[in-house]
Amino acid sequence: MGLNCLLVAAILWGITDPLLKSSLVKHTSSSYLSYLNLKYLCLVGLNQLGSVFFYIGLADSSISVAIPITKAVSLLINVLMGQFLGEERLSLGNLCHKNIDITASNEI
Repeated sequence: MGLNCLLVAAILWGITDPLLKSSLVKHTSSSYLSYLNLKYLCLVGLNQLGSVFFYIGLADSSISVAIPITKAVSLLINVLMGQFLGEERLSLGNLCHKNIDITASNEI
């Protein structure tokens, strides 16, 4: 049961994180108005439900195994969901280029 709960938590987190991000990008005028948006509230609720499943899964699992498995599955689903939503593809070249830009802007 512990592993199943951890996988459900990872799936919920992996799906809801990109959806929350896209929901907030559309409604950047006011954070207060975002809380009035029913879609946003449902996504936050599902994300928090993932936290409940994670907590239940920790009762039956070793923390040294549970956290890496949950984070890895969540990251994989997050990347796949982001690509499905049309976000920029994650690649080593993109990461290196962004790091160089950030470093150059910090040196000024």
